[in-house]
Amino acid sequence: KLSPGTSETITWNSNGITGTQTVEYSLDNGANWVVLNNVLSATTNRLTWTVPSGANTTTALIRVSSGAVSDVSDANFTIFGTVTGLAAGTNCNQGQLTLNWTAVANAT
Repeated sequence: KLSPGTSETITWNSNGITGTQTVEYSLDNGANWVVLNNVLSATTNRLTWTVPSGANTTTALIRVSSGAVSDVSDANFTIFGTVTGLAAGTNCNQGQLTLNWTAVANAT
């Protein structure tokens, strides 16, 4: 699980690649792709990615391609926001504490 705004390193095997590579991500199981970089040299095999702020999905994917050669993440991964608005209250029984926070969409 990744958090929006964090920095993540994407790695892949580029053996046999001779042309420029493109790295993309999808937040909707591959229905739409966003280009991260489309001018990576054939010898490049890692890219640092800042997970988009506001992203919230259980169906994220990464795709790396070069010409007719393409590979996609082996499985979907999750991007969830971080809990905000955490507040503690003491208006309850002795030895108890009430915690409240802003819900993160899709979190269970």
